[in-house]
Amino acid sequence: MAVKRPAAKKKTMTDRRQDRPGLVKATPRREFLSRLALGVVAVPLLDACNDETASDLSDTSPGADVASGDAADDTTPDTTGDVAAVGDEGPAEPPFVLETTTLDATAFPGPPISGSATGTSALFSGTTTLTSATLLWWPDGGGASTLRSSPGTLAGAFLSATAEDLEPGVVYHYAWVSGSVQEPGVHGAIGRLKSPPAAGTSPIVRIGATACTKMTFKPFDALSVMAAQGEFDLFCHLGDMSYNDSATTLEEYREEWLETLTESGYQALLPVATTLITWDDHEVANGEWGDLPPAHREAGIQAFFEALPVRRRENGALWNSYRWGDTVEVFVLDCRSERKPDTRLGPDAEFISKAQLEWLEGALEASPCRFKLVMTSLPIAHFPDIWPKTDVWMGYEAQRTRLLDHIVAKAPGTIFVSGDYHFGSVHKVDTAGAHAGLWEILAGPGASSPNPLIGAVTLAPDLAETYVPKAQFEYYSLDYCATFLTFDPNAGTVEVEFIGADDGKQRFKKTIELG
Repeated sequence: MAVKRPAAKKKTMTDRRQDRPGLVKATPRREFLSRLALGVVAVPLLDACNDETASDLSDTSPGADVASGDAADDTTPDTTGDVAAVGDEGPAEPPFVLETTTLDATAFPGPPISGSATGTSALFSGTTTLTSATLLWWPDGGGASTLRSSPGTLAGAFLSATAEDLEPGVVYHYAWVSGSVQEPGVHGAIGRLKSPPAAGTSPIVRIGATACTKMTFKPFDALSVMAAQGEFDLFCHLGDMSYNDSATTLEEYREEWLETLTESGYQALLPVATTLITWDDHEVANGEWGDLPPAHREAGIQAFFEALPVRRRENGALWNSYRWGDTVEVFVLDCRSERKPDTRLGPDAEFISKAQLEWLEGALEASPCRFKLVMTSLPIAHFPDIWPKTDVWMGYEAQRTRLLDHIVAKAPGTIFVSGDYHFGSVHKVDTAGAHAGLWEILAGPGASSPNPLIGAVTLAPDLAETYVPKAQFEYYSLDYCATFLTFDPNAGTVEVEFIGADDGKQRFKKTIELG
């Protein structure tokens, strides 16, 4: 692929668009990304590659350049975007534009997804009807020499790949493609990933969150509304992403995941921001997994990791943490697969395993970040006694108390975000005592059946003080909402916002000061 140098005379962006016949009309960035994720906008095309200089994508190894060539004569007309100087080496190469013949939503039916990102690596997933595909990624504004590729690994219809040479705090674009540079094939929607910033930096970090999206309640408008809010840093899913309760075999689980991920809300949202995802129960089966036959359980777990870019530890566990500079460290918990219900009422209660708890306590204490965000698929708050207790942290009181005591003593700046309860809320973890200064956010809900207790309050408001007392709850609602948390390390605050799925208007906003 030949890389052209621009002429010495600099043109305006309007001039360049006029010089490039066939280029699609410019659209606002937010609209472009949203429409592209839905498969209705093709990526602008450059001239066809020179066969003598192009290299075949299938022959490249992960991290290698997949497009290079000698610079053209400096008299070549300027047909590129804005170019920045690079010292004595002359003008920078023009920004890379994906060169394929068409965006094909049949070949790549699901959205591209990135996840488990660090400052230097990330996992990627996608779906395809093809027998093979390649992941391309490149930095925003980078030229052809910055393009990287990795061959996709296929499991059923699900693709996966890893990028290991990212730079911290850089916006990348990525896409699944078929064919080669010499013989371009088709591509899927383009995703956006902003890699976590480097240690020692403290930017404001904006995080979207949701939980509980059941196909019975599609379309998932809360996700589409979240995607329409503009660029943000990270999307956290708190579990029950796909309700796979009827599946028992690997193929059945794969079918359920494909249906979920190709839903319009996920198509719009998942390409917009990198993800951190945990599970609750419905990804595998409703209720306790320990009651399942081993083959059934393992099929559900395998399908989860095939469909999503979730990093596993050496022991196979998904619990982990990810730092966004020195602003916030996000702790992804597994509150489902390790619990031991027979220990629930004892002094050694295990809602999460002993190994996970010891890791969490140590990592919270050691974190250099101003804020610690704990992703727990089930609430840790102690709700009024009328609420059920067997399936949440307050049913395993000994372990819950130990963790909260540790946070109060050694991990200031900690806040919880959770799911499962099918309503959105902002509430205190406890109304009195040592834990009363801790906050929890119930994200969403995304698209689920209404919580019956909150439904009762809606019908009979006089029940509110019994179920959701003012001393504990600042906000509660059954409305499907996009939830955002914005961490400002300079102010020492977390801004919590709920945006309605039906009209895109703000339902609630609160700024929480964290010590």
